[in-house]
Amino acid sequence: MKSFQPWNELNNKSQPTYSSPKLAAGYYKTLKGVCKKCTVVAADILDTSNAITYVKKFMRYAKKQHPRLWGLHNYGDVNRFRTGSSSLTARFLKTVPGKVWLTETGGLVSFLPNFKKSTSRATKATKFMFTLADRFSRKRSGFRSTVARLYPYTFYGYVVAPGQKNVEPRFDAGLVGPLLFNSDYSLAPGSGKVRPAYKAFKKLVKSRSK
Repeated sequence: MKSFQPWNELNNKSQPTYSSPKLAAGYYKTLKGVCKKCTVVAADILDTSNAITYVKKFMRYAKKQHPRLWGLHNYGDVNRFRTGSSSLTARFLKTVPGKVWLTETGGLVSFLPNFKKSTSRATKATKFMFTLADRFSRKRSGFRSTVARLYPYTFYGYVVAPGQKNVEPRFDAGLVGPLLFNSDYSLAPGSGKVRPAYKAFKKLVKSRSK
């Protein structure tokens, strides 16, 4: 089975779809039209303040296609440990019908300026990511959808090329540390060092695969 997502973070202001849910719906309808047997995520949404308004408009433009699969990046709830009915994840699940894939999420090691570097906080958030997904994986009263899949982002924190100064990026959600390269592109000592979040993630995945 082939799975596709027409566009990443449709409601992100950096994207050409930001001010046009109609354009985003057009991409979805086109992909559905040319690949009728494919699994297509209707709208992949970032958890910003415009998320719910945006997806409601998208649904109106894609009404005839009856979309039943959605993507959500819910970093905010995961890293601020929110599961209540007012959380973005809950409000999104109350809005869209069918299934929701958490297509990008994870514990933030750093996301400047709001999240200073902390591997311990990232570990706690990684554990909470599973708690939140479990909470909303079951049908709940007043909700139109459930969480069906979870995709953490990303495995490596970042990449440091040969000769590049080890300047940490603004965003780092890696389960393991950065890839560090020598001048000959061999891996430098300490490259991809396992973080506590990786161990927590591995343990939680293993417990769910039994």
